[in-house]
Amino acid sequence: MDSLLKIAIDAHGGLNAWNQFENLRASVSIGGALWEQKQLPGLFNNSRIDLKLRQQQVITDLPDIGERIVSTPGEVSLESNSGTRLDARIEPRSSFAGQSADSKWDKLHAGFSAATRYGDTSPRRFSIHIRDSRQERLSLGTRTESVGVCWR
Repeated sequence: MDSLLKIAIDAHGGLNAWNQFENLRASVSIGGALWEQKQLPGLFNNSRIDLKLRQQQVITDLPDIGERIVSTPGEVSLESNSGTRLDARIEPRSSFAGQSADSKWDKLHAGFSAATRYGDTSPRRFSIHIRDSRQERLSLGTRTESVGVCWR
């Protein structure tokens, strides 16, 4: 294992601790100029993201519109909250071929992009907040991420 990776894993409880995790859930609001440009403003407001760590699956619940986007490496699908499949795309990365910065996206494009951050070349600014056990909001500050930097 790469020594830097080992240091990072050890600093967070070791590989055995990490391997105990199967799911990660976050309530988020994702906004910005990209979604306006792609004609999907507000799509990810008031969202919940569930990461299935062992299955490489991201489920993005969109409660404001009663839908969810399910992303895996080979497919992205749009479902109703009850689980009815509304639309799907096999090999979603290929759907970006030939698009320009001004191309309109559908919800499947947006869901795949949000899940994989594919095609995002602009710096991003994040305000990071968590809630403690008493559900009080704690601010961890703001981070600006440059092109090519990836949070894991």
